[in-house]
Formats: sequence, structure tokens, C-alpha cells
Amino acid sequence: MSFIKQFASTTVGLMAIGIGSTAVIYCTNRFLIRPNLDKKRRLEAEAAAEYIFQQETQRRV
Repeated sequence: MSFIKQFASTTVGLMAIGIGSTAVIYCTNRFLIRPNLDKKRRLEAEAAAEYIFQQETQRRV
């Protein structure tokens, strides 16, 4: 445990922590957050398109 504390206080250790935390944030966004947002956005767009389609077909009748 003391080795980790000693390593974290060095320049290389701080850089490794920075790169590691950036990688974790990037992967979390790429694989967890963005797919859910894309799915939600797609469902909202499909619902809006369906509404517009229904409005257009009612006008023509």
C-alpha cells in the first residue's frame, strides 16, 4: 500500500492517474451513457415522425 502512495505522488504516477481517469470517463460515456441517449433520441424522433404522418393523412381525408 505504501508503494501505491509513493507512486501516486510522483510525476509519472500523477500522469498515470490522469490518463486512467480520463479513460474511465471516456469509456463510461462511450459504452453506457451515449447508447442510452441515442436510443432515447431515436424513439423521440420516431414518435414525432409518426405524429406528423398522422396529421398529414388526416388533412388529406
